[in-house]
Amino acid sequence: MNRLRQRLSGDDSGFTLVEMMVALVVFALMSSGVLATLLTVVRTGASNRDRGVAADLASRQIEIARNMPVDQVLAFPNTPVQVDGRSFTVRQEAAILTLDGVGSYCDATDGSALAYKRVSVTVTWPSMGKVDPVRSDTLIKEPVLGADVSTGALVVKLVDAKGAGLPGHTVVVTRDGSAATVATQRTDASGCAVFAALPPGLYTASVSTIGYVGTDGKPTATRPSITVTAGRVAKATPLPYDKKAQLLLSYTVVPSTATVPSTPNDYTAPPTLLVTLASTPTFAATTAPLCPAAPAAPCISQSLTWPRTVDSLFPFPNGYVVYGDDQACPGATPSPAPAPLSTAISTAQAIVLGRLDVTSKTTGGARNVIAWRADNGTCPTQVYVLGKAGQAVRAALPFGTWTVATSVNADKATATSTKTVVVSQTAVATAVFN
Repeated sequence: MNRLRQRLSGDDSGFTLVEMMVALVVFALMSSGVLATLLTVVRTGASNRDRGVAADLASRQIEIARNMPVDQVLAFPNTPVQVDGRSFTVRQEAAILTLDGVGSYCDATDGSALAYKRVSVTVTWPSMGKVDPVRSDTLIKEPVLGADVSTGALVVKLVDAKGAGLPGHTVVVTRDGSAATVATQRTDASGCAVFAALPPGLYTASVSTIGYVGTDGKPTATRPSITVTAGRVAKATPLPYDKKAQLLLSYTVVPSTATVPSTPNDYTAPPTLLVTLASTPTFAATTAPLCPAAPAAPCISQSLTWPRTVDSLFPFPNGYVVYGDDQACPGATPSPAPAPLSTAISTAQAIVLGRLDVTSKTTGGARNVIAWRADNGTCPTQVYVLGKAGQAVRAALPFGTWTVATSVNADKATATSTKTVVVSQTAVATAVFN
């Protein structure tokens, strides 16, 4: 009390250090709370301002989209926008809807009537944090600008080997019989490319991407003769397209388990032995021969080395069945089991061949031991050189009936002393020339 009286009476001795520290702490606590409140207010105000600008941008883009031709609406890119030094990104997504209630053209049935275009605009900005982006949608009744009743739409869907949609690939549309490009579109997330406002007629859709192949092993996959009708949606059959795969082919011989070639005493397949690859895709009911190196039917691969690599194969989930010679040949036997193909590494697969022992004592000039298929003419007429006459020949050949002979020029014209043998899975075939 005395100290208080002294202060009230004009004593200027002041506050103690402890009192000053307590006062400063109290002031700091009060100030931090006020400052936090002020910062929250400022941030909220800035966020509300940004969101308001984003809403204006979305509304403006919706109005622009209403007057866009259909092809521009579907292909509208993400657009950066600057407003008072602040960055925004306007993203527009669009789909053409049909009258059958299925949603987008990609889901429509072939021949569905044109109906609406649906446009969704989303605006984002860097400082949005956990704030949801601004989104605006509109539905515009057909006929829309660029898609009137005198034109039609074409839908092309790309699918991978497993049947899933393939996004991000450029599809080109041309008139049947013409190389001139009519329109191009990139496939969306579902693998669809929609071409609106096409005059009625026949069209061909194609896609060509580096590192990808169609079911025929070619880098360009096509879907020809698609009929576009005025006021309707033409939906092409899904077009399979995927990263190319590779087979590394070798062979084994029966009835032994030796892998050829490993030692000079093993049975050796002709370096030029023809090979057929057959695939059973999940989206087709029939087995079809396939070989990119020789597109003419029957599709046969020929190389000069073992093991051999067959490149640019479509990665069918069930893999490929491999035949020595043509699969149509009598006695043709496929590899034991199809191998699933990988698009990342080569897939190894072996052809099963039979054994042939040839003994010859022919002298008087260099002669070759040759062999060809002895059947009704359904097999290739390829003549294989198995070795030299006068030497022991141990050959690995596909199963079936063969004609074996000696020949000066390694052809049928100069062949002599022919023998007919049956190469089987259970016994070693033999041919003896005296």
